[in-house]
Amino acid sequence: MIKKSNTQFGYLRYVENILRCHPLSYLIARKLSNFFIIFEADAKGLKKINFNDEINCIDVGASDGVFVNYINKHLNVQKVYCYEPNIKYIDELKKIKDVDLKIFEFGLGTVEKLEKIYLPFYKFFGKFFYLDAYTFPNYKNCKEQIKLDFFFRKGLAIEERVIQIRNKINFDEKIHLIKIDINGNEIDIIRSLIPVIERDEPIIYVENNFNMKEIIKILSNYNYLPYIYDSSNNKFSLFDNDNEKILNIFFKSNQYKFK
Repeated sequence: MIKKSNTQFGYLRYVENILRCHPLSYLIARKLSNFFIIFEADAKGLKKINFNDEINCIDVGASDGVFVNYINKHLNVQKVYCYEPNIKYIDELKKIKDVDLKIFEFGLGTVEKLEKIYLPFYKFFGKFFYLDAYTFPNYKNCKEQIKLDFFFRKGLAIEERVIQIRNKINFDEKIHLIKIDINGNEIDIIRSLIPVIERDEPIIYVENNFNMKEIIKILSNYNYLPYIYDSSNNKFSLFDNDNEKILNIFFKSNQYKFK
């Protein structure tokens, strides 16, 4: 399911749509968001979950650390395990000093393998500007997404790369939160993390993108229900499978309560 990449609500959504029209304005906006620690609007829902104590988090698709910085600002974070195969993003993650990070410089999956990914870039006066957040494991999905989001597409192209996928999920600490944002193959990540999910019953914050019905079915076996957070009324409600405009889904078992 490819949909327009809106991360904000209300008038901010219109501003975001304007900024995403051109690759360069999008990249500038991305830099500003990182500087001011602005994340996706529905992430505010994490503050409405009663974690009770310090949290340990698994961040799959950690990118440049914007989510790490966001939860470190708003939650009582102890440690974050980051899965990120992009060298550029790894360098950014290593600059984060005020939170305990363990960085896995590869992608997470059920089996060890090499996998192709597709990364768009914008060529401007002989220079290449990579849109790393638009990396997809599927070429067709990558092409459709940039066509949907960017009005000015002249100079945009897609580069093929190969990354390492590994199944490494040995965590001694209890995991309280899992965030997954990889533009596809989320279901494979869920399957690989089943031992952690079964043991700790963490909150799972996952992009509403591909295979959501199957993910809901798998997690229901572990007493999880899917929720959405509406920032306009500051409340959670059960996810409606037909609501494609929702950006992220919160999966919760009975272990945690909403404030």
